[in-house]
Parts: sequence; structure tokens; C-alpha cells
Amino acid sequence: MKLAKLTCERFAGVPDGSYAFGPLQRSGDDVRFVAGARGAGKTRLLEAVVALKELVGAYRAPPAFSSLIEPGAQKGRIGGTFVLNDAERDAAEHDSNELTVEFGLGEARADSTEIPKLVRELFAGYSHQAARSKLEYFPASRNLARYGEPTNELAEKLLRAGSHLLTIA
Repeated sequence: MKLAKLTCERFAGVPDGSYAFGPLQRSGDDVRFVAGARGAGKTRLLEAVVALKELVGAYRAPPAFSSLIEPGAQKGRIGGTFVLNDAERDAAEHDSNELTVEFGLGEARADSTEIPKLVRELFAGYSHQAARSKLEYFPASRNLARYGEPTNELAEKLLRAGSHLLTIA
């Protein structure tokens, strides 16, 4: 799966708006770069991507919603459009290759339209196989494993999104 569009409203550290990540393509290994000055919100934008994926289907527990909202705000919103490849679409028994989701973030929980169980399972599933989409996030402060060095299974699990990045409720 690929994230084609992200929309944030009162998400902590991310300017309100929509962010497009290129054309809706279903094949190839597209790479996107996020660049900007120090303090511009690059890391928080990436954390918003992680939060959106985890809200759809978490590898572990979903994020603590109060940690996602700007300080002083009572609520916010996050949403996006994912593009599924044909195998992912079939596994989730979804009717199209696009999946659009939106979550209203409150003080203690997120409200969304009902996410079908098979879609949640698709997003929550993790496999080391290259054919399976997965989310990996390695913040600069992370030094559990060095680039290029082999890691054991526990170390890899700890490096996955959801294991440390967001406060777990």
C-alpha cells in the first residue's frame, strides 16, 4: 500500500492542510523525500503518517490520541488516501484500489467510519517478505541497530512503528 494523500487538522506539530505524495500509482518502488528547515515539522509529518497507518490497523496498540493533538486543542482530524495493490485489495476484500479514511481525534479516542475487519488486518499484518507492504520508521534518536548490520527478530520488532514512537494508551 502507498499513502497518496494525508490531511491534518490540529495534529501536533504539523501545519493544517493536505499533503500529496505523488500520483496514484500501483506499481514500482516510489520513494518520497520530506525536506525543510530545522523545526519545520518534517519529523511530525512522518509521525502523522505513522499515526494514520496505526489508526487504520496497528501493529501493536493504537496511539494515545491525546498525544496527537496540538497542545490546548480539544480535538483534531487526520485522514488520508491509501492506494492498495491488487493483492492487498483482494486480501482486504475491498471494492477498489483506493482506501480513504478519516479520524476525528478527541481527548481520549479517535472516531472514524467503521474500518472493515479485513482492512484492519491488512494494515496490522507484518511480514519480512518484500512482497508485503510494511511501515518502518527509524527516527534519528534511535540507535538500537546500525544501518547495514544484521539484527535479531526482537530488535526488528522494537524498530517497527508503534513500538516506541507514540505514547501507547
